[in-house]
Amino acid sequence: MITTYRLALIGFGTVGRGLAEILRDKGDTLAQHYGARFVITAVSTAGRGCVSDPHGIAPALLLGAAGTQSGLRSLPFACDWDALRVIEEAQADIVVETTWTNLEDAEPATTYLRRALQRGLHVVTRQQGADCASLP
Repeated sequence: MITTYRLALIGFGTVGRGLAEILRDKGDTLAQHYGARFVITAVSTAGRGCVSDPHGIAPALLLGAAGTQSGLRSLPFACDWDALRVIEEAQADIVVETTWTNLEDAEPATTYLRRALQRGLHVVTRQQGADCASLP
């Protein structure tokens, strides 16, 4: 049996794109080997736009659009949501947070992680400066 997990990516820089590349190139292998399929249902970026589709967005499509002048805004399921709205409204089971970190207070990552946890979502973060012990 294969379990599908829906991902909302907050940030689509080196780490977010790297995850999309893994899912594009190895998604079927992960599903077969580990029984887990990962589907990207939303991506929010600070400067390249936002997309959301509850049915999933092909990683190759995201990667191609991210490299263009208009970014994710060129895709048919572009939206004007900010990161918090993605966490609130996107059809996701897991929030993958890969934004920059203010080393003084770990914002905005802490706010994103806290809100996702309050909603009962799983979270994955690459943050090195966030004090996760202070999260509820």
